[in-house]
Amino acid sequence: GVLESLRAAAACPFSDSEEAHVGLLRRFWAVAPHRRREGAAEAVPAFARVGPAWTSFGFQRDDPVSDLRGGGVLALQNLVAFLEQQPRFARAILESRRPEGEFDPEAAGFYPFAAAGVNVTRLLIDLA
Repeated sequence: GVLESLRAAAACPFSDSEEAHVGLLRRFWAVAPHRRREGAAEAVPAFARVGPAWTSFGFQRDDPVSDLRGGGVLALQNLVAFLEQQPRFARAILESRRPEGEFDPEAAGFYPFAAAGVNVTRLLIDLA
């Protein structure tokens, strides 16, 4: 049933060889608000599978896949769905809780948007 398919997605590790998985990362990249330099255009930067932009979205490292272990592909699906289906709320959370600089849980106002989303996914699967 539905619960079994959700558990399977949570247990499914991200694979760079799976186009659907990479496609989810690309969708996240396309809809997540990117930091822009003062006066810069609103264009979304070219997709980078690994790079420092991922930490500005609340991933702990430059490689976002390292955070997905806890929630598998389901966690990434949930993050993408939140950004696409509730952009006003997702962007408000992400933009208001993203201090300048590296991933630093000790920074004032810090909220690890992506890492928290992975943990919420894992918690919900564990409770189900």
